[in-house]
Amino acid sequence: MNLSRQAPLHHPLAHLFAGAVDSLGAALAPESTRLYRGTARNFLIYLGADHPEIVALNQLRRDPHILGWMAKLRSRVPPLAPVT
Repeated sequence: MNLSRQAPLHHPLAHLFAGAVDSLGAALAPESTRLYRGTARNFLIYLGADHPEIVALNQLRRDPHILGWMAKLRSRVPPLAPVT
């Protein structure tokens, strides 16, 4: 999947996550930066679908937001990777 061709993500936190990835990307290979962008996008899509009330970073909690996203990733069919 080519993430650069996806429609822009409309989430209140998208600009904050993009800025964080841009900061990290200065020290990373382009492919690593692309993967970080994809991961951030995936998390924000999850937040928008399962926790639409989250519109600020201070509202994020480990449980249920991060752990819920990780559980959703773990339950994907097919899995993101065949082995880990």
